[in-house]
Amino acid sequence: MAQWTRDYARLPGIPDEYIAQDGAPRAVWTRFFDAFATLSPADIERRFASADRHLREAGVSYRAPGDTADRIWPLSHLPLIIDAADWRQLTAGIAQRAQLLEMVLKDLYGEGHLVADGAIPAAAIAGSNEYLRAVCGVKPPGGRYLHLYAADVGRGPDGRWWVLGDRTQAPSGAGYALENRLCCRGPFPISTNR
Repeated sequence: MAQWTRDYARLPGIPDEYIAQDGAPRAVWTRFFDAFATLSPADIERRFASADRHLREAGVSYRAPGDTADRIWPLSHLPLIIDAADWRQLTAGIAQRAQLLEMVLKDLYGEGHLVADGAIPAAAIAGSNEYLRAVCGVKPPGGRYLHLYAADVGRGPDGRWWVLGDRTQAPSGAGYALENRLCCRGPFPISTNR
């Protein structure tokens, strides 16, 4: 680990996933690098190449707005590692956020208190191409309005996790997450040892 990180420098004033606020490497990364160090450079290269080959052969690609051709999905060879305490905080916050969005949708397509009480401007709803007037008052099958939710997260300047964006429309993110796992499962099996 020392050889890989000897030139690593934390940028001043910017949260860092590897170096904690106390200036020491985060324990979760130390464990990762200790396990990674058991592999030879040739083995690491072979495993990275296997993951890259899987993406090409599976045809995992995306097209950014304005693109005319697909791009190969860029899977980082190093994962973002989140320790258990941060993961608990993230999952609780994201579940709470999804529950709030569910409640907002239920109100907007149901009784409409948020608009009537002025909490949400009527023009923001009525003027949205995403708002489906035809289903107002219709109870969705299973009683759920929000069927898919994902959040883009990152550390803010204060070192805490922030939600940078909400995703509720297309399941492509879930597909990419699954494909990332399938891609890395063979070359880098997850250990349950902590």
